[in-house]
Amino acid sequence: MTTVAKVRDLRLDFFRGIGMFIILIAHITNNPWTLWIPARFGFSDATEMFVFCSGMASAMVGALNLYPFLTDPGANLLGLMTLTYVPNYFDILPMYLVILALIPVMVALARLHVGLAVMASLALWALATAGMNLPAELWFTKPSAREWFFNPFAWQLVFFTGFALMAGWLPAPPVRRGLVWLAAAVVVISVPFAWHKLFGTFELGREFRRDWSVLFDKQHFGVLRYVHFLALAYLAWVAVGPGGERLRQTGWLAWGIALTSRVGQQSLAVFATSMVLARGLGAVLNLWGGGPLAALVINLAGFAVIIGVAHLAAYFKAQPWAISAQRAREAGVATVGPVAAPLTGAGPAFAKPDIEVRP
Repeated sequence: MTTVAKVRDLRLDFFRGIGMFIILIAHITNNPWTLWIPARFGFSDATEMFVFCSGMASAMVGALNLYPFLTDPGANLLGLMTLTYVPNYFDILPMYLVILALIPVMVALARLHVGLAVMASLALWALATAGMNLPAELWFTKPSAREWFFNPFAWQLVFFTGFALMAGWLPAPPVRRGLVWLAAAVVVISVPFAWHKLFGTFELGREFRRDWSVLFDKQHFGVLRYVHFLALAYLAWVAVGPGGERLRQTGWLAWGIALTSRVGQQSLAVFATSMVLARGLGAVLNLWGGGPLAALVINLAGFAVIIGVAHLAAYFKAQPWAISAQRAREAGVATVGPVAAPLTGAGPAFAKPDIEVRP
């Protein structure tokens, strides 16, 4: 039996963790901290960060458990449709149901020529901006015109951008002073057109927000959101250093980075918890009057809860009871009661894919 080692990238876990904290802040009702999240100062927000990092993580096909599907799609299609074969990230959000279904298509196109996968992604995004979407209430007795808020045909662009960079389909951008200044300029120039305290103070800002909203529309992933996010992502990539070496710190910095990364590692459990937790925290914040001290306590309490959830999810995924039982069996010690067998792979070992994971 050949086991596929899990590959983790500290940069992905860290930035997904930051995204999870921002998402919690953004969903707490009447939270004054939302005035200071990145979305208030630019066109993109934590959603782009999360989807982009998920795309990069999904390029690590071994961790995604897509080898069986790519090797024998016919035999595994029924299992996929009945959820008896579930890739590790299959149930993150409804949007991913569509995007993950596109991964085998994009991988197949890239094996023919990388340009085909790039053009397919751009074509889907163009069709989405032209109006292609999925109905959100088709099953109702009287179906409404409401469509998916996160148009998967549009948002796949940022997902597959991350996927392509991690898979080596696209080269990593060079670290150059000119590119750093260009990315910084994009971020700075966006501020007066995105920050509510500025764009309403001059005529050009008001006209831009009114007449050109399609360029930063969230549902259909407007092009300015993409450009702004790429600029931020480049600056962050340069800031953490090659391979994320600047994230390998000591002392309190190391502790903070480790906590943030653990939240990023367990993003599904954290996200699901945050959506429920934020409602309760918002209610308590309103009861307390929503002052600065109340906001501080509420937000820090929320952070503590999702950090705890991340550690709890990691504990259950590690299955220490199964490991202990296995060691006991190996030592010849009888165990009392039924013990779940450790998870093992089945079938032939899968050959190394054509996807190369960048360090």
